[in-house]
Amino acid sequence: MKAEKRDPIDFLVDILESIENIENFIEGFDFEDFSKDEKQYMQWYELLRSLGKQQKICRIH
Repeated sequence: MKAEKRDPIDFLVDILESIENIENFIEGFDFEDFSKDEKQYMQWYELLRSLGKQQKICRIH
């Protein structure tokens, strides 16, 4: 089944929302505490990976 064709603007909106999610996620953490908490770091890392995938998809379209 083919994915529905999306407007390129929708991809940009997804990217901006992901950036906002990342900013909200790390708000209130200082680097030292954040870097010591592996669970928080891995969640942040997954958000960044998702952002990278969205950016790659956006370039394709």
